[in-house]
Amino acid sequence: MKWGLLAVRAACRPTVEGGDAGGNGGAEDGGAPGEGDLDLRVHDEVATVLLASWEQPEAAERTWLEVRREDGSSFTTPEKAREAGPAEQAILGLYAEEAVEVRLHAVLDGADEVLASATATTGPLPAGLPEPEPIAWVPELASPEEWVLISVDADGSRWYDGPFYVTIMSRDGRITWYREVPDHRASMFPRPSRTGPTLLYDASTTYTMTGGTPALHRVSLDLAVDETVDMPGFVYGYEELPDGTLLRDRYTGSLGYGLVAQAPDGSVEEIWSCTDWSGQSYYYCYTNTVNWSEERDSVLWSLVERNTVVEIDRATGEVLHYWGEARGAGAIEPEEAAFDFQHFPNFTPDGTLLVSMHGGDETQRAREYRLEGDDLVEVWSYGEGVDEYAYYSGEAARLPNGNTLINYGTGGAAREVTPDGEVAWDVDWGERLLTGHMTLVADLYDLNGE
Repeated sequence: MKWGLLAVRAACRPTVEGGDAGGNGGAEDGGAPGEGDLDLRVHDEVATVLLASWEQPEAAERTWLEVRREDGSSFTTPEKAREAGPAEQAILGLYAEEAVEVRLHAVLDGADEVLASATATTGPLPAGLPEPEPIAWVPELASPEEWVLISVDADGSRWYDGPFYVTIMSRDGRITWYREVPDHRASMFPRPSRTGPTLLYDASTTYTMTGGTPALHRVSLDLAVDETVDMPGFVYGYEELPDGTLLRDRYTGSLGYGLVAQAPDGSVEEIWSCTDWSGQSYYYCYTNTVNWSEERDSVLWSLVERNTVVEIDRATGEVLHYWGEARGAGAIEPEEAAFDFQHFPNFTPDGTLLVSMHGGDETQRAREYRLEGDDLVEVWSYGEGVDEYAYYSGEAARLPNGNTLINYGTGGAAREVTPDGEVAWDVDWGERLLTGHMTLVADLYDLNGE
């Protein structure tokens, strides 16, 4: 197994003893700061986030914070023009119990000046938050994004018992952000929002038996944005459109189960009734996926109990295609590539269909298909010799660099592989924990209103 920079980064992890959240240090090239000019404190709810505040002495063309780690590396927060007066900035991308020095920079009259500095140490992670073990990371093979957004069920029972955590981790497995999903609800689809620099995560009640109305949470990483949207009848799958409309499943008991559009004002319109289309009950129609294709303006709905995937026109509710075991479905070739407890069907940028599924004899496969009329023809697969197995959940998604991002649901593992099947990145939670949807993130501030 190639380790790339993983061993180097692990060796450089700082060991911190103490820290002064709010102390001041000397400022190089900028003169000694006044007492209390830069204040740092640990976020009340996310111990890996520091909140910086200061009194901006005069308007500045650009200001930013330089964050220096104990291993000698550094990074900066986004540059902003600021008026004179009170100022605040969240510092993202830190790890638990990490000591850092922070320097406040400003461009004044065209010159870069260091106005103040301070040191602080982040807090510990919650006791129950699972941390993955890094197995491999080969940066020259992997997609360049440094961060991974994913949810994980901390219970370890392979059922939706919770508590669920929505987390962001670095490629070497260190948690840099987390949020416990309230009331032991399930959260299987954390996603960056399409409407602005926040993230979304679901809080479902169907399998947790916790009662109450299912909901969607919209948050920024500093929690300055923290909103809850009720989603009555929501079971499992949702997507967000660029205008803020939520495409989601809805179960209404005797009225059936299907795809609806929930507008930002809360109004709900039915797009497609699986019950009417199939003439079958909820268990036939239950979906583990609602994926919207912007290019096709269609929605993929996964009838997991029928080993069938349905493509629905978002605007009209017309069934465009369906493949698998349902009567009248398009064929899948070769026969051994047929759907088997499939999850997360999605269209790749090339217009092929990518699906995670069982491969027989407790093996797991990612399979890619070319559309030929109403039929599917397999063109690629990954899973030969793979130990991880998703009793349920799991997914595969194509990345812009041509690699495939895979997670194994109840198998408690995630990886990125090249088109040739070479492992570019790999982490494992050790226990067989249930993991939800996974997205690579290039810039944490893109999720924080900046």
